[in-house]
Amino acid sequence: MKHTQRNIPKEASKAASLLGKRGAGVAKTLTEQERERRREHMRKVQPKRWAKHTAKLIAAALLLLPFVHAYAMPESVLRAQAHQRVDIEFDISNYVEGCKGNSSRECKEEREKVITSIAAYVTSIADNIVFCKRYAEKADPSERPDIEKSIKDYEKDIAWAKEQLKAVGNE
Repeated sequence: MKHTQRNIPKEASKAASLLGKRGAGVAKTLTEQERERRREHMRKVQPKRWAKHTAKLIAAALLLLPFVHAYAMPESVLRAQAHQRVDIEFDISNYVEGCKGNSSRECKEEREKVITSIAAYVTSIADNIVFCKRYAEKADPSERPDIEKSIKDYEKDIAWAKEQLKAVGNE
């Protein structure tokens, strides 16, 4: 039976709410036995609640699984790599403006910073290539051209990074 809203007079409703509070504004005091009973009830009920939510989440993930392409890198990884690339370009422009031909200690530290950031960028791109090649072996033949295009784009990124190393003066 569905709950229906009844027309209860405001005075009766107010009186009922006051009785439920055991006096106006006075908090209900629990005995130790009541607390323990409530704790036991929560120990029994809580795993069932989480199991229900977990089952729903797993079912949703399984439904969405066929729509995910494994060769597609996570967007967060691609964003981080784009951010790395912008940082490298900025660091190189600062290095070229301020330190080209200068052999001071600050310039050497700046050069080392640029070289390590380029090396980290190349490593992450190489990891992407390995991931794509691994997936290409198992992929559907219709997906292989897209995977190969992605690999070529990653190889262009590595070539760009090597050019940046030349700009800094390290081969």
